[in-house]
Amino acid sequence: MKRLIFLIVSLVLLLTACGPAFDQKAQLDHQTKVVLASLKTETQQMQVIDDATSAFPSTFESAFKDDPTGNLKHNADVAALIDRRSAAYEKLSKAQGDLQKATTGLNKLSTQDHGDLPSAQLKSVLSSLKLALLDFKTFDEYYKEMQNAETTFFSDVTAANGDHALVDEALGRVNQFGSSLSQQAEIIVANYATMTAEVETLQTAIDKMK
Repeated sequence: MKRLIFLIVSLVLLLTACGPAFDQKAQLDHQTKVVLASLKTETQQMQVIDDATSAFPSTFESAFKDDPTGNLKHNADVAALIDRRSAAYEKLSKAQGDLQKATTGLNKLSTQDHGDLPSAQLKSVLSSLKLALLDFKTFDEYYKEMQNAETTFFSDVTAANGDHALVDEALGRVNQFGSSLSQQAEIIVANYATMTAEVETLQTAIDKMK
């Protein structure tokens, strides 16, 4: 009986000692996978936004040619392009929210080292994530400014009443915002590619944790 009690107590002590480390590894693994998934989704959706933004001028010009005085914001091709971009932005924003939560989780784990934490890799990822969150804020501001410029653009087109020269001027103005947004997207996509490699290195280190 004493032997059985001793074995039970020993097992409890062993599980208690190992528990925090195992729990930390599981949490670290989960948050890291969320980061990888979020980076992948954001990269994909930024590409959709960039493609839709780049296609806007030619799509609009084609619609204008067919119906110079029509309500071109509701032209089937133009509206479909804007809807596609808006849907991508919603997915992008959700992924960004997941990334922010995962970053918070990783920051918390970085302060709870039980001795087996891949600290160097984690610090590298957290540093890159901090910059990535700042980059996204900039991208988000550009996106919203482009939306405002687009609203003004369609108002200008309506006021132009088919005047090709005035419409060209308005299109040139809104294209400036689109070009700036595309530049921001290119920067972030490039940074995300580098970050993905860093996070994959962290994932490899996590797999080696005891």
